[in-house]
Amino acid sequence: MIYLINYDIKTRDTDKNRFINTIKSADGWWHHLKDTWIISTNESLEDWNQKLINVLNDNDSLLIIDVTGQERNGWLPKKAWDWLNDNEE
Repeated sequence: MIYLINYDIKTRDTDKNRFINTIKSADGWWHHLKDTWIISTNESLEDWNQKLINVLNDNDSLLIIDVTGQERNGWLPKKAWDWLNDNEE
């Protein structure tokens, strides 16, 4: 599965390093845009939601979307498109 993770950490006492390290624990990850990550994993979207909200505070925001097999388009460097294509299931 490939999930797009977008977040807004608004709380100063949120441990951003712990949050980022949780994301990096995925089988594969890509990070080129601020506050946006794409991960490759065999775990469910619900599992990832639980992992990440456990690190956030009530005023922070989180969005996770399954983008496996979805059409994509945009303006990114070649290495970004290569990662997306190489990690598609």
